[in-house]
Amino acid sequence: VLVGALLVSKGEPPRPLATTAAMTATPSKPPPSPVAPIPSAAVGPPTQHTVTLPRRSALYVRPDPAGTRAARLRRGHVVTVFPDFPSPDGWALATSEKGTVGFISTHHLEGRADPRFRTPRRSSRRRGRRSSKAKRSAGKQAKSKVRTRIKRRSSNPH
Repeated sequence: VLVGALLVSKGEPPRPLATTAAMTATPSKPPPSPVAPIPSAAVGPPTQHTVTLPRRSALYVRPDPAGTRAARLRRGHVVTVFPDFPSPDGWALATSEKGTVGFISTHHLEGRADPRFRTPRRSSRRRGRRSSKAKRSAGKQAKSKVRTRIKRRSSNPH
């Protein structure tokens, strides 16, 4: 340990230099230890619940009904829900049986319709091809309309 130093110049007697705090300091204490680790028993595994879906739903990448779907879920599908994970109201983090992770509506977990989702109404009109009988009757109706137009034109003196 350096306690002091001498300054020597030409023609003068040696004189001691003023010692600095760094020179006279005692060995420093060891650096403080990092924050004490949290005991693993206090953390524990996250709470999770297994739920069988009472209605069809979907897992979303973000908690937004207009967002991208991570997976479609049918009625009766089993999902694992993590209620302690921070998520917006009305949403919960869940995983599917296949391991897909995403957000699911809490309304759907309870079996209720979620008003944030716009479900398209099914049209009452039957889709598909017309039967041959329907085609014939539509053809007859079109022909009769043409005939009435011709009759009206011929009877009109303009």
